[in-house]
Amino acid sequence: MGDLRVLNNQARMHSYALWLFFYLSMTTYFKEDFNEGIAYCEAKGLANCFAEYAMHWNSHPIGMVGFNENYGNVFIYLEEQGISIASCMGQSVHYVYYDYQRDEELEFNNYKELNKYLSK
Repeated sequence: MGDLRVLNNQARMHSYALWLFFYLSMTTYFKEDFNEGIAYCEAKGLANCFAEYAMHWNSHPIGMVGFNENYGNVFIYLEEQGISIASCMGQSVHYVYYDYQRDEELEFNNYKELNKYLSK
């Protein structure tokens, strides 16, 4: 029974992520190039980012959603936290955090690693 509950929660998160993606695509969050459509991997990556956002950050305002041409990442930037939720080529998400005290950009493989770092 527990496995079924997990699958239902995952389906709900992906459904929410897709709804949020289509809602935001109608707003000004995306850079202009997205208005012409986006590739499959970018759409899949954004869906992954929005699912992660829905799971851990949904009460935090989104500063920007976009595509980093230098790294090939799609991302959701949470300006107040200085955190980006990113995905490259539709793969699993990773976090990018800019530590102003160290003047350094740090990457974390998952929410747990980021949270551990921020709790120090």
